[in-house]
Amino acid sequence: MSDHVGVRKHRAAAATVPGRLLRGVTMLLVLCALGVAIVTWVDLSKPFDPPRLEPLAASAVTPATAVPAYPGAVTVLTYHNVSDEDPSTKTLARHTFAEQMATLSALGYRTVPLSTVRDLVRHKPVQLPDRPLLLTFDEGALSTWTTIDPVLERYDYTAAAFLTTDLLVEAGTPSYFLSDRQVRQLKETGRWEFGSHTAGMDKMVPVPGDVAAPMTNRIRTDKGEESVEQWRSRVAADLARSQERLKNLTGSPAVALSYPFGDAGKGSNIPAIGTELPALLEQQGFDVALVGENAPTGHIDAVTESSPRWMLPRIGIRQTTSVENLLKVIRESMPTPMPDRLTDLRWTGDHAECPATAAALAVTSKIRGYGTCSVHDVNTSRWLDYSLDLTVKGLSPRSTAVIGVRDGEGAGHYGRVEVSVGVTRMVIRQRVGAAPIEELITVPLPSATTRKLKVEVRGDVVTVKVKGARAATATFDRVLHEGGVTLARIGAGTVTFADPIMTNHSAP
Repeated sequence: MSDHVGVRKHRAAAATVPGRLLRGVTMLLVLCALGVAIVTWVDLSKPFDPPRLEPLAASAVTPATAVPAYPGAVTVLTYHNVSDEDPSTKTLARHTFAEQMATLSALGYRTVPLSTVRDLVRHKPVQLPDRPLLLTFDEGALSTWTTIDPVLERYDYTAAAFLTTDLLVEAGTPSYFLSDRQVRQLKETGRWEFGSHTAGMDKMVPVPGDVAAPMTNRIRTDKGEESVEQWRSRVAADLARSQERLKNLTGSPAVALSYPFGDAGKGSNIPAIGTELPALLEQQGFDVALVGENAPTGHIDAVTESSPRWMLPRIGIRQTTSVENLLKVIRESMPTPMPDRLTDLRWTGDHAECPATAAALAVTSKIRGYGTCSVHDVNTSRWLDYSLDLTVKGLSPRSTAVIGVRDGEGAGHYGRVEVSVGVTRMVIRQRVGAAPIEELITVPLPSATTRKLKVEVRGDVVTVKVKGARAATATFDRVLHEGGVTLARIGAGTVTFADPIMTNHSAP
């Protein structure tokens, strides 16, 4: 009997060993899991505070072709994110950004405040360096604080951040966008000014039959399409909310806005968007607005005092924008000084041949209709107030000479004022955009096949003096605010423009 009891006690004792071991292992695992949870919780609960990155070393790129300077013309660039991790096409790699800043600095570009550009286009006196540069950054990406600002500090550059204020987060919150605290820290550096990119209108929304930008379109809702009045109310509320947030963060509301998607209303479903939107902006305290944020696909001008203040042009920078690409666009944005003689320029024809000598330019074609000679690779945006003295030869009942002034082709805008000179009459007319040609004035002339004349442009007034006839004056549309000269003939045969002398009347 005692032997059986001993065996049972032995077996029971042996059975408790694995149980104790299992309980110990289980307790250890529980403690480890609890430890991991505590460490994870502590890590996740720490405020999000990414470090500022040391600027990458970068050498300036020597341009293959000189980049001209032009007094009074401000190069305006716009960026979004700068990062090596973000694959977005609007994000620039860190080294490329550093290389661009190094090159601009080496070329003598010096940044100017946004407030100076505002005063420039409002025709207030300003002091500009020889190569003025305005750097802008849209949306308010976190890299503005971590990556971009240290590079600006290295080159003693300033910039303007256009913030989408609804996307800003509280300090310590993980986000692609800046926090309130980081905006204040940028402000404290003295390197940054702040503008609005709206409060929350940077996403495409449904519109009748499509999707489009909500700032410049009546949108579609569950209750149907907005009225224009509802559009005004919605946009005004967004802008007011943006201004209030910026005032709380920086101490003052913004004076400038950059349009979401860089567009001031092209293709808008609001017919009067060109006047409606500036009125809303002005009511909310804005003085200027900037277009352009994508990589350029066409001509872009530098900003001058004649630039339209509600559509200030910018050069958009994207992932593919190399330093060479950037310098090319900057070079083309710089105005070309007016020549003394138009025959010094290189002319190319549209439905015409343009043989030129030092003394004359001929416009010739076998095709009836317009045959036009224009200057290319020349930025004529600053060819504003000038006079043109010349003699027109080869007029006939079948051939009329046309002198286009304030022609926008060289400035990236379509439209011009035309002075049409024929055998028996002279006509001043205008073409604005794709609108039909509008006659402004017609003057009868004594019959002749050769005409000596002077065309003078000042402000929005053109005066034409044809020898042997009374002077004619016409006021043209102010939309034709910049541009150069084209020479054309209507009809068949050849018209020659002899001794075309140009005199600049613009203020120095």
